[in-house]
Amino acid sequence: MPTVTIDDPDSGTDAAIGSAVMDSAPDDDKVLSITFTGGASGYSLAPSVTVDSGPHLIRITSGANEGRFFRIESNTATTVTISADFLDGESLTGTNAFNAGGNDAIEIIRATTLADVFGAEAIDVELDTGGIPSHADWIFLWDEARKNYSPFFFKDDSVRNSPGWYKNNDRRFRRPANDEVLYPDQAFIICRRTANAINPEFEGVVQITDTRLRLPAADEHFLTTNPFGGDVFLTELISAKNIGKTATQFWPADADENGDNIYVLSSSGGWKTYFHSDAANANISVSRQAICTAIRLSGGSGGQVASAYLAYPPNPNSLNPAHKTSIVGVTNPAPGAGNMTITTGAAHGLQAGDILRIQGVKGYKTNETNTKFIQKGSVGAELDMINANRNPTITRVIESAANGTWKVLTIPDDNGNGEDDEFTIGKSGNCEFIAGGTGYWRTGAGGLGYTADAQVYFIGNGANDAVGTANVNVATGKVTSITMTNNGSGYGTETPQAVFSSGGWRISTSPIAPDQGNTIIPAGAGILIYRHAGHSGALTYLKAANPTKLTKDN
Repeated sequence: MPTVTIDDPDSGTDAAIGSAVMDSAPDDDKVLSITFTGGASGYSLAPSVTVDSGPHLIRITSGANEGRFFRIESNTATTVTISADFLDGESLTGTNAFNAGGNDAIEIIRATTLADVFGAEAIDVELDTGGIPSHADWIFLWDEARKNYSPFFFKDDSVRNSPGWYKNNDRRFRRPANDEVLYPDQAFIICRRTANAINPEFEGVVQITDTRLRLPAADEHFLTTNPFGGDVFLTELISAKNIGKTATQFWPADADENGDNIYVLSSSGGWKTYFHSDAANANISVSRQAICTAIRLSGGSGGQVASAYLAYPPNPNSLNPAHKTSIVGVTNPAPGAGNMTITTGAAHGLQAGDILRIQGVKGYKTNETNTKFIQKGSVGAELDMINANRNPTITRVIESAANGTWKVLTIPDDNGNGEDDEFTIGKSGNCEFIAGGTGYWRTGAGGLGYTADAQVYFIGNGANDAVGTANVNVATGKVTSITMTNNGSGYGTETPQAVFSSGGWRISTSPIAPDQGNTIIPAGAGILIYRHAGHSGALTYLKAANPTKLTKDN
């Protein structure tokens, strides 16, 4: 039964409640009308009514499980029950716990289905259709329960059954499987009946958060695709932090046949095989990946990367109130009313165009019109929101929209103290800044666990991408500086992104070739991951950095 949602009234809280009336004809899932079952006072204008149905997913967008998603089995007004299909015995507790009552965030999205992608009516289906499986093209989808791929076909013969997608082994064709879910991290396989080429076009929303890449158990395969709506480097899918010889890491080896493999489908139709070296200089012990976010471009028409540096803080794990990376003020502009201004504890030394990361800033939540909150109690207590059109509601201290990775837009000095202790970022506000907190900014971090020099690749609009060597202090296991080995060209005034690679990625056809971490995996490209049978690999989910973010901090 679809869910009917009716907008709130202009005044008061007596919202209308409605339910859908469905067509009683067999296999005809149409909404005939909406019956109002309660409420409905305080309306001066006709409210919007939304009818939503079909399978839905809950996606975790922050915290230890950011990027994971689960199908919703059922829900009440206050609870959501998720499917255990992709838990495989694991529990979201302990260090993996999802903190729904704290700062972790979720979103509920409608799942993409067979009918959404390939059409629900024969006239919209580009694939070959038919009345029986042997006359139609097949689409293979992963069956989590059976651990194999199941074929579906579009049945256009409506003599006995409704047209739609059916499993080809469902000989009775009882109901269409139009709502069969195409999960975000799973690939589908199209098996054509004829040699005629088709070029289907798919629409969707580009994901802007990091995701999780499923790493199957030992001696198992998993077929997926590039999960992002743009090109991505191999080292962005599986970062140096996720390389190693534990049950939950991508297992390195001296050759592709002895370790885990990742196969990438090329545009020519063949698969290219990559593995990660386990040599002494391959950086297989990285526990925290280095990041470099402030990059200075040289002038002139060449548009080269002049330098890249790890400037502040010297030790991000040992911050104190006097540290020059502290944040002491954040403005709260409403959407469309300007950009955030960040005030630092001392002169920052930044330039417009530098890229930096802000973390740990919190504030009292405000709404889209910057409605103020009145504090009741100490910092961190719940608040009452004053709003003339609604009853007071309870909210909490939240993470500021300033947190994230940003390009410095301008360096104002509005406080008149003669110091460059302010900068602006292209973001609207969502809360009133709480002073005295733990918020800080940084332009780089040396990581931890490096045993040899690594590689840095600079992504931008350059005609010739720049490359650098990440110089490592072996005694501390940290990247201490970056030496440019190729300054690139054609960047103009746009600051490129910096992506760190371990330096140990290899291709099976040339295992002694230089690092392959900057291998481009195109948007939508097929990816097959194989875990070698010779180790105790366990099912796990690796964080994959979204290429739309300015840094690859994972």
